[in-house]
Amino acid sequence: MDSEWRPPSRKGERKSPVAILQLSTREHVCILDLLHLSHEALDSFLARLFLDEAIIKTGFAFDGDLRKLRESYPDLRCFHTINSMLNLEDLGIKRSI
Repeated sequence: MDSEWRPPSRKGERKSPVAILQLSTREHVCILDLLHLSHEALDSFLARLFLDEAIIKTGFAFDGDLRKLRESYPDLRCFHTINSMLNLEDLGIKRSI
């Protein structure tokens, strides 16, 4: 999992919400445009995914992304609880650039 948003271009500029949430499996990649999807459908889909303990969710330093998602979409309950989350940063795995 990974998320993207436009960083502020000027000091004091209003923070941009998370625009993209990237989810992938070994076989598929799903890129969700959070700015244009129905919040009701998005919340339902992601809540089922994030609460399912049988699905291990991984990300690198995803706690920062999750905090930004909560700030961007406080009305969506799906970003408040994620079960079976593995932070690759905690394993000492460094990403290559």
